[in-house]
Amino acid sequence: MTAPGEQIIAVVVTYGDRESLLRQTLQATLDEGVGHCVLVDNGSTSDFAFLSQPRFAGWLTRIRLDRNTGSAVGFRVGMEVALRREHPLILLLDHDNVLTKGCVSVLFRQLTKLQSETDTRPIAVLAYRPTVFGSFVSDYANATLTNQKSSFLGFNYSDLPKKLRKRRLPALCHPELVVPRLIARNFGPYGGMLFYSCLIPEIGLPNSDFVLYSDDYEFTNRIALRGGGLWLVMDAVVNDVILEERGISRSKLSKIPLIGHILTKEPDSSVYYLVRNSIFFERHVCKREGVSYWINATIYLIALIGIALICGKKARAALLARATLDGFYQKLGTNIQYLLH
Repeated sequence: MTAPGEQIIAVVVTYGDRESLLRQTLQATLDEGVGHCVLVDNGSTSDFAFLSQPRFAGWLTRIRLDRNTGSAVGFRVGMEVALRREHPLILLLDHDNVLTKGCVSVLFRQLTKLQSETDTRPIAVLAYRPTVFGSFVSDYANATLTNQKSSFLGFNYSDLPKKLRKRRLPALCHPELVVPRLIARNFGPYGGMLFYSCLIPEIGLPNSDFVLYSDDYEFTNRIALRGGGLWLVMDAVVNDVILEERGISRSKLSKIPLIGHILTKEPDSSVYYLVRNSIFFERHVCKREGVSYWINATIYLIALIGIALICGKKARAALLARATLDGFYQKLGTNIQYLLH
C-alpha cells in the first residue's frame, strides 16, 4: 500500500537569501515522506549548496528564475512543473513553512474524507499556521470576527465596540466555545495547502498579474466560486520559522495592526502590491460595495495617509494613494516603479 506522502508532490517557492529557512522547510517536508519536491528559485542570491547532499538527490527538482517575479509567477511555474510529473496530490509551501510531525497524514486523511463526501466538487485543505490563523481562530471562538462583507483592508467601524470589549473585558468573551477541528474558509494562503492535482484544470493556475500578495486569496477563492470547499484543518500544524529567527513571538505579531505594517514595512514594492492587490481583491473579486464599505474605506484611507503625512512619510503617502487608485481601477501587472528585489 502506497504511503500518503508518496502520492504528494510539494511546490516550494523561495527568493533572496533564505538558505537557513529553506533548509528547515525541505528537511521537514522530506521527513514527512512527501514523494517529490519542486523548488522554484525566484532569483535567489544564495547558491543553496546544501541541495547537493545525497538526501535531496533525485527527490528535488530545482527551477531557477532570472529574477524575483513574485509569488504569483513562482507558484504558477511550480504548479505547471508539478502537473507534468503526474502526482495525484500537490502540497504548496513557502520557504519558511515547516511541517510538524504527522501534518501530512492529517491533511491527507481529511482531504480524502471530504472529497468522498462531496463527490466531484473541488476541495482543498489548509494546515493551521498559528502566525496566519491565530487571530482568526481566536475571533472565531469568541464570536468577534470582522464583518467581511463590508470591511476595507480588515477594518470595519461597526466592529469597534465588540473589539474594544474583547480587549477590555476578555472574561466576558466566550471561553467556553470550542473551536471546531475543521473550519470552512472562502479563501486562504498557499502555504500549507493540499489538493488533488485535478483541481488545477478546473480552477486554473494563479494569476501572474497579481505579482505579489492576494494572488493566493484569488486563486483559492475560485474553489468556493465553483461550489467547492476550502477547509482549515486545526490538527495539521505548519510553523512559520522566519518569525522565530527574527525573535518575533506569535502573540506580539497578532497585536500589530495592518496599518502599522503598511506604514513601516520596507521595501516600497511590498507595500504597493499589498495595498493595491488587497483593494482589488476585496472590491472586484469579493464584490464588496454599499454604504458601509465606502465609509470603512474612507475612514481607513484618511487615517492611513494622514498618519503617513504626520510622520513625515510623504513618499509613503503618495505610494499609498497610487496603490489605492490602481486597486480600484483594476490596474494589475508589474509596476516598473515597484520592481521586486
